[in-house]
This record gives sequence, structure tokens and C-alpha cells, in this order.
Amino acid sequence: MAISASKKGNLVDTVLVEATKKDQKILNPKDKIVETETKSEKKSSFISTTIDELRLTSWPKFSYVLRWSVIIILFTALFAVIIGFFDDTFTSSVKFIDCTSDQGRSRDIKECTDDFLKNLTYR
Repeated sequence: MAISASKKGNLVDTVLVEATKKDQKILNPKDKIVETETKSEKKSSFISTTIDELRLTSWPKFSYVLRWSVIIILFTALFAVIIGFFDDTFTSSVKFIDCTSDQGRSRDIKECTDDFLKNLTYR
């Protein structure tokens, strides 16, 4: 076995090279020798590297995740109610304007106001 090393900035790449008795020659440190890997070796290397990186990850505690999940769900529900309220208010207002316009249904203003209040109070 022979070791060939090449420097790239601060990184040092080390590659093991098998030298047979027939092919014994002095390896120049400037030569870059790369061994080819098969697809299965690359996949297993990728998966094992990914698993190793996931083990190094700092995962939050369950109580922390649960607390923030509840907070997010509550704020989402609150904003959904607020947006729903504004949507109903604007829809009722547009219906009231349509009812009272000249091209509207030509109903009495009292009937339009009653419909508007019913829509706002969900009766």
C-alpha cells in the first residue's frame, strides 16, 4: 500500500493506492489519483453520511415542540376568525349598498337595514 496526498488550500485529500509489484513506481505528490466507486457504494455512502449528520443535529425537546405547536394553532384559529368576521362584514355591506342603489332590488331602506343587521348578527 502507498499513500498519495495532495494539498488544496487547508484541505488535505488522502487517497490509498495499491501498488502491485509489476507496477512499482514512485508516486509524485502532485498526481491526483481517484478511485471510482460503484453506484451502490455511492448510495450507501450517501445514506450513511446523511444518517451520521442527522445524529449530530440538535433536536428540540418534545415539550418545546408541543408548546409552539399549540401557540401556532391558536394564532391561526384567531386570525381565521378575524378574517371571517371582516369577510362577512364586507359582504353584508356590499349587499346593503346593492339593496339601496337605484339599480338594486328597489326595496325599502328599512328592509335593507334589517337584512344588513340580520347578516351581521347571524340570525
